[in-house]
Amino acid sequence: WELLVLPIGSDEPNYYLPVGTGNLVTTNPATILNLSNSTQYTLFIRAICSETDRSAWTLGYNFSTEPPNDECANASIVPVNNSSSCAQITSGTISGSSASVNALPQVCVGIADDDVWFQFTALASIHNINLNDVQGTTTDLAFAVYSGASCSALTQINCQVNNNGLVGGLTAGETYYIRVYSQPATPNLLANFVL
Repeated sequence: WELLVLPIGSDEPNYYLPVGTGNLVTTNPATILNLSNSTQYTLFIRAICSETDRSAWTLGYNFSTEPPNDECANASIVPVNNSSSCAQITSGTISGSSASVNALPQVCVGIADDDVWFQFTALASIHNINLNDVQGTTTDLAFAVYSGASCSALTQINCQVNNNGLVGGLTAGETYYIRVYSQPATPNLLANFVL
């Protein structure tokens, strides 16, 4: 088999592309290397029997790669602003994300089947957390905030369903985790935001 991964929306490849233009594989499933995180692609597949005997390419299958912070252990660090002005921001996406694999506390609303993780060090006992400029197939995001020394020992201390909210009871100097996810239980939703 030959697998050819192209940017999303690409036209079906030409039948006469030389064998080996894509990735030649002999096992199923197959791993495709060197894809960028949080990127949408279209996959085409064809059978290769010999250099001159090959099938037509399949219809394209669209997919997204996972963001680097799809699991709590890889939480992205979020800068904390010293004032109410959000001069420092971090970009985020749930596009391509999946449910976290480790058993984690339930979220307060919705199903976190597409969660991504961030972490910050508190500067005060109260912080305002905002998901701004939300764009995509959903803008219905929620987030939960957790305390704990590691991802395997988290306690939910706050949950917000309106893309923003005040989180109190924090200890300056402590690290906290933010779990962002879409509220609808619909797979493959796309949403980009800044935090």
